[in-house]
Amino acid sequence: MKTFIKEERLINQLMVSKCRVLSTDNLINIANLIALPITILGLWEMVTELQLFSPAILPSPKQVIITFEELILSGELQSDLAISLSRVLKGYGAAVILGVGFGIFMGIYTRVNRFFMLVFDAVRQIPPLAWIPLIILWFGIGETSKVVIIFKAAFFPVLVNTISGIQNVSGNYLEVARICRTNKIDLLRKVYFPASLASIFVGLRLGLGAAWMTMVAAELIAASSGIGYRINDGRELSQPDMVVVGMIVIGVVGVIMDMALKILAKRLLSWRG
Repeated sequence: MKTFIKEERLINQLMVSKCRVLSTDNLINIANLIALPITILGLWEMVTELQLFSPAILPSPKQVIITFEELILSGELQSDLAISLSRVLKGYGAAVILGVGFGIFMGIYTRVNRFFMLVFDAVRQIPPLAWIPLIILWFGIGETSKVVIIFKAAFFPVLVNTISGIQNVSGNYLEVARICRTNKIDLLRKVYFPASLASIFVGLRLGLGAAWMTMVAAELIAASSGIGYRINDGRELSQPDMVVVGMIVIGVVGVIMDMALKILAKRLLSWRG
């Protein structure tokens, strides 16, 4: 009985010790995450307090917070964010569906790859912003043109990484599938797709970043709403605080969406250990 009690106490002590180690590791990770942002914020505050730059060029953190509160209370920021998010999701969503779809077929079938690759490679080299005049001629200055520009920016990172993932599937997996006489649908579902998922998610993350970056330029096309419009409005009104607010919002929302993709990838790839 005494031996059992001693073992139980030892187990409890080990668990407490492990929890302390985990807690310390978590604190270190949090400190590493916030160290650089706090440093940048401190330097920013110091520079503005010393008036090294005019407030018309670099607003103070306090002024940015005040402008942020004003935009929140007026409802303009929420409305602009919802509109921009809708545009990004439409363009990015279409890019994911077509990019992954084309990528799978181009990765598996060499003839399909040869048929499309030359044109795709040529189009991929042209920056999304260079397409703006032509897209305006084709689709006008409405919502469609903005979504198309975002789509173009996000499509190729998704496509290229999907092709790369499919083409780098281990030959051992394919050999086992052939021995087991796996049909084409199961081969795609059970071999190609799971094995290439890590590379596909890299493309999804790169495509998401490209979509957000291009969104600002897309909203300069006769837009009357959206975060990009708000940033441009701040520039025209010589209100850098409004510009900074828009930039911070884009950065924060982009990071949140990227983290969501990372969490999803981690769960879907948990089988790899």
